[in-house]
Amino acid sequence: METEGYTLIPCFAHCLDALVRSFLCHHHSVQIILGTARAICRHFQGSAGARGLLAQLQRRCGLPASQPFGEPCEHWLSTHRLLEWLVAQQQPLQAYEEQQRPDKAGAALSASFWSLAGSLVRLLRPFRVAVQESRATRASLSQVLPQLRYLHLFLEQLRGLSEDQGGGAAGAAARLTEGLALQLSTDPQLTELFYREELVLATLLDPRFKGKLRAILPAGADIDHWKHVLVYKVKEIMVSTSALPAAPPLPSPGAPGTARSRQAKDRGLELGPSGALLRGHRTESLLEQLESAGLLASKRSEASLSTEDHPASVMVKSYLHEDVTVGAQEDPLAYWETRRDVWPALARLATLYLSCPPTGAFSRAVLAGLESPALQEHGCPLPTETVEHLLFLKPNLESFPGCGPLPLVCPGGDLAGAEAV
Repeated sequence: METEGYTLIPCFAHCLDALVRSFLCHHHSVQIILGTARAICRHFQGSAGARGLLAQLQRRCGLPASQPFGEPCEHWLSTHRLLEWLVAQQQPLQAYEEQQRPDKAGAALSASFWSLAGSLVRLLRPFRVAVQESRATRASLSQVLPQLRYLHLFLEQLRGLSEDQGGGAAGAAARLTEGLALQLSTDPQLTELFYREELVLATLLDPRFKGKLRAILPAGADIDHWKHVLVYKVKEIMVSTSALPAAPPLPSPGAPGTARSRQAKDRGLELGPSGALLRGHRTESLLEQLESAGLLASKRSEASLSTEDHPASVMVKSYLHEDVTVGAQEDPLAYWETRRDVWPALARLATLYLSCPPTGAFSRAVLAGLESPALQEHGCPLPTETVEHLLFLKPNLESFPGCGPLPLVCPGGDLAGAEAV
């Protein structure tokens, strides 16, 4: 990608997956909980009688007769769903254990097990929601930094609640929270995201977050610098579509002559006061939780650009000062569609950034759906332009009149024929 002039943006879901996997593998108490949970799942999958007895106990407890999910999977998302099921079925599972092993009731499923399992479910739920929402069809690059900031705030508040806990299972849960918070704040890949120009500008171009950039970025971030970078990008768009003279490159703080801000990476992530972040995780989406945490713009945004009279500067200042509230679940691209005639260059730039998905899930799905032998032959890569055409046609072919969902297969691996498509 880089050799063809494309900018490679880290996959947000992959970064979160790597963080959680590392966290789960490096805590002995977590491994014990996960091993017990998987053993319970295998027990019920291997015995129809056990499933029947559990269903009876579930109905007796007023719960639906749901069973463990499929085969035990090593991916942490599947493990989290299994733990959620276990915690919800605590009463019938305890009754099952008493009936099957009355002499050893509570030996495996002790109070400590249930306490730690519940803590682990609550601890990982926002990470699971973040991964799922970042892979959604309408997910945007602008969601990455607000979601990442929310995870920091969530763990910070959870740590505060855990400080008053005593020893035993409560102390173990507090140590898990402290461990995950430390890993998140020191993870190099995720910390780097706060300094990526593409992510900061996407956040600034999303009307839901434009007035909350100071709360989203690390403490001490130069917000004015990023607003001037946005003006410079708009000037570039205007130059490419008109005869306006090119604007000189805008230097970054501490790094003259470069277009990307590389602020001090050794600066810690100071977290401000958070709201009631621990409530409503089961019913609210992560974007709605961002709104309750004060990471969504709801009032007039705070713009502080210079008084430059260049049309690009005027355009950006007008956008930042616009007193329009956009809901958490609204599509920012719909907002920019209505502003295309008012701020054409800025709308074009916003569409470019906000159309980029935050993960590689969409690209992988499209590539997997092409079903072309030529794409699967690693020794014979397709030209970049051909791949671009295929990627466009695959999801958009049905939008053309008279065209149905046709398989885009290169006959006999003929690359010339593929380029003709």
